[in-house]
Amino acid sequence: MATTRKRAAADDAPAAQSSDAGGSGGAGAGDNVWLAGLGALAQAQAQGTKAFDALVREGLAQQAKAREAAEAEMTKAAERLGAMTMGGANPWDRLGGIFEGRVQQALQRLGVPSPELLAAMAERIQSLEARVAELESRGGAAPGPEATPRGQARTTGK
Repeated sequence: MATTRKRAAADDAPAAQSSDAGGSGGAGAGDNVWLAGLGALAQAQAQGTKAFDALVREGLAQQAKAREAAEAEMTKAAERLGAMTMGGANPWDRLGGIFEGRVQQALQRLGVPSPELLAAMAERIQSLEARVAELESRGGAAPGPEATPRGQARTTGK
């Protein structure tokens, strides 16, 4: 083995000398190409890790920018969706309002009085009851069921 190493070192010495001299011998030129390739490979390996690390940092920066842009777009979309869906109101409230409107229309077609009309009639009944109570308290007895309807004369039984 020792002789093989010495022989390999002896073969490399002329190649190194020919490359220094700039000669272009048949065996020396092939060796120069090989050595240039090895040098390029060593440089690529040394700078490759630096370049790879730089690319990783650039990729992380681009990913952060893309994430921020996506989050901004999601926020805008959520705002637009909120504005489109009843101005932020609960959709069930809107559905309930539609249902109540339709029921009210059906009741009007059937002749059922509206809640406003019922409230007005209840108010009128209360005022009439108050008036009757006032008349009763003045001393006059309230007419009983045997009272005559309007427009008819009382008849006296003989």
